[in-house]
Amino acid sequence: MATRGPRRQLEQTNPDVHRSRCTRCGAPPPHRRARDRDRLGPAACRRWTPGGPTHRRTPAHIGRRARADGTIHHERAVANLEDLARAALAARDEAAADLQLPTDPASLDAVSQAISDYAVATAGLWPRAWNLLERLSRVHDGLRELEQAESAMVERTRRADMASRAAREERGRWEGLRASIGATVEQIQREVEAISARIRTLEHEDQRLEEVRRMCANRIGRAQDSQVRLERSLSEQADRRASAIGTLERFAANGLLMAAVPELELPTGGWSPDPAARLARRVEQALESVDEDDQTWERMRREISTLFKNLQDGMTLHGHSAILDPIDGWHVVSIAFNGQQWSPAELVALLSDEIEHRERLLNARERELLEEHLVNEIASHLQELIHDVEVQVHDMNQELLQRPTSTGMRLRFRWTPRPDGPAGLPEARARLMRQVHDAWSVDDRASVSAFLKAQIDAVRAANENGTWLEHLTEALDYRRWHHFSIERQQDGHWRAASGPASSGEKVLTVTLPLFAAASAHYRSAHPTAPRLVLMDEVFAGVDDDSRSKSIGLLDTFDLDFVMTSEREWGCYATLPGLAIYQLARREGIDAVHVTAWTWDGRARSRAGHTFASAARRTARSGSSGA
Repeated sequence: MATRGPRRQLEQTNPDVHRSRCTRCGAPPPHRRARDRDRLGPAACRRWTPGGPTHRRTPAHIGRRARADGTIHHERAVANLEDLARAALAARDEAAADLQLPTDPASLDAVSQAISDYAVATAGLWPRAWNLLERLSRVHDGLRELEQAESAMVERTRRADMASRAAREERGRWEGLRASIGATVEQIQREVEAISARIRTLEHEDQRLEEVRRMCANRIGRAQDSQVRLERSLSEQADRRASAIGTLERFAANGLLMAAVPELELPTGGWSPDPAARLARRVEQALESVDEDDQTWERMRREISTLFKNLQDGMTLHGHSAILDPIDGWHVVSIAFNGQQWSPAELVALLSDEIEHRERLLNARERELLEEHLVNEIASHLQELIHDVEVQVHDMNQELLQRPTSTGMRLRFRWTPRPDGPAGLPEARARLMRQVHDAWSVDDRASVSAFLKAQIDAVRAANENGTWLEHLTEALDYRRWHHFSIERQQDGHWRAASGPASSGEKVLTVTLPLFAAASAHYRSAHPTAPRLVLMDEVFAGVDDDSRSKSIGLLDTFDLDFVMTSEREWGCYATLPGLAIYQLARREGIDAVHVTAWTWDGRARSRAGHTFASAARRTARSGSSGA
């Protein structure tokens, strides 16, 4: 019963507490009991009169009621205090939400410490940064002109003032924040002492940087002295180089240099240092196997007279003469031929041209007989070549027809005679391809022979100075009689591939013919030669199903390829094997990380790890459309 006394007192002081307690225990509150007494009337009240038997228990009930009233009074006081506490918590939460701060004391202490650290860092950052910049600017000022230094100093002073104002503003803001969260005077004093110590440290750093500036000024002075000496030495070297270039130019002018190294190309116009140096290096490389010791030099000087005498005797036998002229200490030989003087190299070139010209002057009858003999062989060979191309085009078209895009588009190649081709080409081509060479009739042979001779005559008339081989090569080039075109099938109709299309279809229209052209080009290569194709960001804008089908053409056409792409791995079931190198880099790191992968047609693997096949993913993505 001792615990009921405070509660009754609380109920007496706070009726609401008593009312809530009565509600919880199921008893009616006092005002309801009074209302019930009025409603029941005097008859019911008489049962509680002092004369009744219940009245004899009144003292005990009065004591319990007093204790209950005290408890109710305390409960009312507690309820009032709880209301005040909830109001205070609501005000705290509202203020924390406005300031975007936490509500628990530990987090508030962490925020207070973070604000303090930020204020310390802010107060020390700007003075130190600007102080260091000022010291570094003083070091570099020795390398600049006075006007640049003054303007730089004015600019830095302005920036320092701005930084000082910003620092003062930040410090005022910091002090306000510290005051608002209850910073103590002792903490501020400790921070001021730390800042003072930092200022002393920066002053020592200032003195050290000033010493560095003086050292740099001394080094600049020594560097300027060294520059003067180097410029004087450079001038002397330039004079010696100009003298050497002049000597080399005169040596080249007398023809001896071209005689020693005929494949050289001499500079045109004035000889500047760079072309002359490159020429000297090429001469040195070309003559590095020639001995240049003193014994060889003396031996060659003794042999010059003997060799010149032999040349002179040989030229005299044919009615010509050789002349030996000393030029700048060198023996220069020239030959008088057809009333002009020629150097040995010029004479050799002249005689070579003469021989080539006479070789071209074949007897017209002999050429006609030779062409007549070759026409039949050439016609048979042309028939085989044209047939091989048509078979190759047919095979490529079969591969392309088996690889429609997700939209149903197909491509094919057309290899047809040019509309502006030689006259009589359609008829001659029809006779060539009608049947085998051995089954040709006399009219077929005469028609094809006349067409081929007409081509030879046309080329000979256009290039009279060409050789017979050049005439035949140009006249019988069947590739110039035909042209390739690309067609696209959509909605059951074949149209020119140059019409309107989606970006992916345009990419395929350009890429697949390139694969076919590369395959045709490599047909003439050695069987073991690389059949290399280089591609960058290939199949951009093409869906995965079309990628898988198109990239399989590389294997069908037996091409070796190197492909770069940002997202394409090339792991498709249509490729039996692939070596992949994944390159990765990060900003600020001057290196590239390379990861090697392999694809065996089923799975991609690296360093013993095997990853799931991409073929199933490709099939799923391809079935969803482009």
